[in-house]
Amino acid sequence: MEDHWCQSGADDDCPPGKLCFAGTECKYIADMTPTESPTDEPTYVPTPMPTEYDTIENTRFCAVGWEDAFTTCRIGTSCPGGSNSECPAGQVCFGWISGCNLIDFQSHLKETGQ
Repeated sequence: MEDHWCQSGADDDCPPGKLCFAGTECKYIADMTPTESPTDEPTYVPTPMPTEYDTIENTRFCAVGWEDAFTTCRIGTSCPGGSNSECPAGQVCFGWISGCNLIDFQSHLKETGQ
């Protein structure tokens, strides 16, 4: 008998006598036996939550003016909360700085260490 893909997690997705576990093929109960020696640690690494790229929080940077914000935007000048209190004295938080995105800077740092 051909296996059926169980997309929704409902046993109704499967032929009679088989059970559903979402995102797997339908299985017979007899096939569902535990391993003889379970592992101490998980066998997979969860992926991080998706990050929204085009949000104002990722494009807010401290500076003395718009042009300064564009030329000095870096991880260290980020003010994701939008509050001037996140900035050094004499600077304010500017948002939607074109060409400056905190996600890009964090990715670059992770890839290059700089």
